[in-house]
Amino acid sequence: EYKHAWAAQGIPPRKPMLQGVKPLAVPTERSAEKLSSDETTDSCQNCVQNDASGEVCSKITSIKNSEAKSGPEKQDITVATDIDGKEEIMSEKTRGQEPVPESCENAEEKPALRRSGRHSRAPVKYKDYQAKSSQEKINEVAPHAAPKNFKEAKAGQHWNQWKQAMEKNITEYMGMECLVPVRTCDIPTGAVKIGTTWAYAIKYNGDGTVNKLKARIAAQGFTMREGIDYDESYAPVCGKETLRFALAYGATHDLEILHGDTTAAFQTLTNQKWFYCTGDGEALPTKDKHGNNIVYWLKGILQGQKDAANVFYRHVKNSLTNIGFENSVKDPCLYWKGSGTDRVYILQYVDDYLIVGPKGKILDSVKGCLHSKLNVKENNITDATMFLGMRIVRDRTTRTLTVDCEGKIERLLEQTGMLNCRSVETPMDPKTSLRKSRSDENADARSSCAANATTLQYRSVLAALLWLGNMVRPDICRTVNYLCRFQVNPDEESEKALRHLLRYLNGRKQWKLTLGGAGADYTNVELYVDADFASNDLEERKSTTGYVVYMGGSLVEWFSKKQELCASSTTYAEYIAIHTALSSVIHIKEMSEELDLQVRLPIKMWEDNKQAIAWATTEMINGRNKAVEVKYHRIRHYVQKKWVKLAYLETSCMVADAFTKAVSGPVLKRHCVKMRIGV
Repeated sequence: EYKHAWAAQGIPPRKPMLQGVKPLAVPTERSAEKLSSDETTDSCQNCVQNDASGEVCSKITSIKNSEAKSGPEKQDITVATDIDGKEEIMSEKTRGQEPVPESCENAEEKPALRRSGRHSRAPVKYKDYQAKSSQEKINEVAPHAAPKNFKEAKAGQHWNQWKQAMEKNITEYMGMECLVPVRTCDIPTGAVKIGTTWAYAIKYNGDGTVNKLKARIAAQGFTMREGIDYDESYAPVCGKETLRFALAYGATHDLEILHGDTTAAFQTLTNQKWFYCTGDGEALPTKDKHGNNIVYWLKGILQGQKDAANVFYRHVKNSLTNIGFENSVKDPCLYWKGSGTDRVYILQYVDDYLIVGPKGKILDSVKGCLHSKLNVKENNITDATMFLGMRIVRDRTTRTLTVDCEGKIERLLEQTGMLNCRSVETPMDPKTSLRKSRSDENADARSSCAANATTLQYRSVLAALLWLGNMVRPDICRTVNYLCRFQVNPDEESEKALRHLLRYLNGRKQWKLTLGGAGADYTNVELYVDADFASNDLEERKSTTGYVVYMGGSLVEWFSKKQELCASSTTYAEYIAIHTALSSVIHIKEMSEELDLQVRLPIKMWEDNKQAIAWATTEMINGRNKAVEVKYHRIRHYVQKKWVKLAYLETSCMVADAFTKAVSGPVLKRHCVKMRIGV
């Protein structure tokens, strides 16, 4: 009826639409003839022409009857009627699917799906991430990461190279009689068995390229018992501020700066007790050529033993003092020999040595003594271009020296998938505020699985950044120390802040710290001290202390840490910061006296709080400083002795401000110029 009414009014008929089904194409005369001649289709010409009766043809009725008798393959047939009165058959399986076009000669064959030519693009917010499977991380050993254990090394694609490194290590140990094979029946009574494992490392050049693959057999020290198998395990290393002072002093006075290391450091020593280990069947065989079961007597000390570092430190100390070197009291890993301009300094960091001294017979004799006493090969004592992963570049014309870790930063960014991310201006957004309560929401779920992948990756990346921030990158020191507060159960906000820091490093991975300079006066020491009152810690409300130390215009020490005490005012927080920086003043003065370098007194300490300066320089007592703990008044003693002189400095010029809170980009850039860090 609607159709005839529309035709009388001159309205074109609507496109046939099935109820509940997507629209079908209007059949043409050619397609209608094709449908009428095809016996396998579910519709026929009678269905196409029947627009008013509503009756279903006999062919469709027979199809419905046959499928109703089909047992387990029974289908729920539905008759759908369009607006023109046409009826279409739909089963339960085909309901909601795309209809079969009329051009298909065989309805049982599914038409080929059309592939879209549109190119999919990831959202802009995911451009910073690069997904990589765990197998790729294991196989791509160089230059990404070394395998964690023997199983990963054997399953990786570089197994042949690792196996050669393992065999080389065993050959060296056998030659030095560090590992002595003995029969099982010859083990003495009371011998202690120590488990062994393999430690793998990749050695890099200064430009970040791979130098060699290194493998060492190591002892499982956790099986050793304190007081029974060993007595003491602590071993000191040279201080960071001592290392930077030696580099700056050597560059200014155009001294030779050399690097050397002990070959097979621990293996040349002797165990005081009888330890033995078993073979692994690969590099260490478990049977001799006669078929007897054998074990290995640890005649030398293996890396990984609890007391290995302590025994080696005492060995180095005794060896150097016996040949005339003096040992510093303030830094136990600093040694010197000679006087005046002929003095030679040695800094020890486990088995690595930094040698600073003038050319001449004394330096040559020191090289010979290191070779004979500490097994440091003379051909390995070369100009220091790499030390502890830091690249050292000298400019003798300007008497300066730069240190950086560009290669280490690139490897860290590549491992975290942030190598191609966009850079930002600051290590942390000044508006960022993290809470421990947020990271503790999922504490129950994460505490049940200590090996949570996200938490472990967060801690691993922070450990690498912590080393960078304490050694060569003072611009990220405060941010890294702040993020370490949330490493127990990091939440999404903490991980986002960590990615923000990596984006900052990606744009500034080539930055260098400049030390030294022609005419620098190392008797001139300056400190910049600042504190941020309870703005970073929204739960405990504790302030943050930050200070930097300059010697001869070179930045030799920086510090950023949350205060132990909850200060009641800004002045109190600044007073605590001055007390913390005072310890560094005393350390520098006493160590300089050991080196016959008289620091000019009083040492100037810059502070941006006038009330805190008044507390330190006078004995005033009012309502605000009545509750100050007695130990913090030690500042007054050294002010009266004229060791320290406090002076006021505006906050805009305070370099230590970047070590207490997140600052804006222009402010950070101004402080970096003062710290002499940049391209």
